[in-house]
Amino acid sequence: MRNLSTQRYVVANWKMNLPPLPIVDFIASLPSVPSSDSTKLILAPPFPFINEVITAASNAASSIEVAGQNCSEKENGPLTGEVSASMLMRAGATYVIIGHSERRALFREGDDIVAEKIAACWRSGPVPILCIGEPIEVRDEGDVRGYLEKQIQSSVPSSEAGSLLVAYEPVWAIGSGRNASASMIAEAVGWIRSSLDKDAGRGRSPVIYGGSVTAENVDELQSDGGIDGFLVGGASLDPKALSVIYHSTAGRTLPDSGIARFRQK
Repeated sequence: MRNLSTQRYVVANWKMNLPPLPIVDFIASLPSVPSSDSTKLILAPPFPFINEVITAASNAASSIEVAGQNCSEKENGPLTGEVSASMLMRAGATYVIIGHSERRALFREGDDIVAEKIAACWRSGPVPILCIGEPIEVRDEGDVRGYLEKQIQSSVPSSEAGSLLVAYEPVWAIGSGRNASASMIAEAVGWIRSSLDKDAGRGRSPVIYGGSVTAENVDELQSDGGIDGFLVGGASLDPKALSVIYHSTAGRTLPDSGIARFRQK
């Protein structure tokens, strides 16, 4: 089981998109991440581009890691179009995003399937990044804590153990231009950690936030200090914006230009 608790994370989820720059130029435009850095930068490209990202990062002498955007709960079989956790690991992906709200809504992946996928990751090696979060009607009804606790209890296998990274992404904030306030995030993250801590054998699982994260709001979102990083969508396709988010998460300023100067452009 990998010890994830001492690090911070920025996970760039490209979804079914590629950045406007060629991948080699995109990587060259990002901060060079040393292997000793306590803040991990993880890129999640579409499956066919995993190797290209790994090669570009290696050539840039950067310890950027790679995540798959999804995996099958099965190891192999007649499942056209599916990719197993072990195949992703073999391709060089060390993380896998599991249970993203788009997978849950568009592909009808319930908590039972999510739990099977996490178990498959634990058997094969890549660290699952479990996505959980409430729809707007649950928040309006005031039962966010109960909803998140149920998602965790139903999505995390109790019969197996492994390292886990949790992404809190309120469904109503994803791609909407709306984002939760720092106090809302801190409150939800506290509930998530409390629920995770009930499994004493798991250790501390880092909790990151996803949902309309941008270079302009990243400082505000983490101002309460309750999160361990970010899951970034649209902004992750812009190397300048991603650099701002990474440096802010790591508690640093951008070399030369600085974060404030970039934001004024």
